Amino acid sequence: MATSIRCSMCEKGQGTCLCAGCKKYFCMKDFKSHRNTLFNEMDVIVGNYNDLQERINRASQQKDSRSPIFAQIDQWQNNAIGKVKEAAELARQQAKKILNSKRVEITTQFETLSQDLIRLKETGDFVEHDLVQLYQKIQKVNQDLQLMALPPAVELHTEQSDKIVWNQLIYVEEKSTYSDNILGSANGSWLWKEPPEMELLRYFENLNRIETETSKTKPNLIRRKFSKS
Repeated sequence: MATSIRCSMCEKGQGTCLCAGCKKYFCMKDFKSHRNTLFNEMDVIVGNYNDLQERINRASQQKDSRSPIFAQIDQWQNNAIGKVKEAAELARQQAKKILNSKRVEITTQFETLSQDLIRLKETGDFVEHDLVQLYQKIQKVNQDLQLMALPPAVELHTEQSDKIVWNQLIYVEEKSTYSDNILGSANGSWLWKEPPEMELLRYFENLNRIETETSKTKPNLIRRKFSKS
């Protein structure tokens, strides 16, 4: 005679029903109880799903501009623009200094020429050599004025700024979620947090164990109740 399979919960009734999930046999009564437990858990999951959907809907309605990352980008932009303006103003001052230096030089030469010419004309104390020097000074000032009329002999250097890779100066990337599953370190060893699906599997294993223990203790509780009456 073949040995019959007992119910995994009460261990008394014949295990005629096999659960395709946990692979355990149940009697008809306990199988219904087992299925009811699963349906209750499904209701809990549906409730969690509805809550999650509501949170997703609220999150999707929020504007991305509220994220502090945009304020940080704006701050970097303002700082970068400020530094560029400072560098450009410094270059302007350098150009003005170079260009004005030639004007100052010509003005100084002309003032010296004027003083020599006035002095020699008033005193009359001059010879051929003095006249030649005056003529040479006038020619020198004329040549310098002609050079000033030409395009300025200054050069702007932008080689360093041309080498800047702007999209590498600032960029945004998503943080790694690897650390989300790490709880901490104990004696130099990292502790790993199980993913949600593993936690759920262990939850159902504990649930089946509780069902089995509860089924075993029910008959004793019933007998004690009747013995008192």
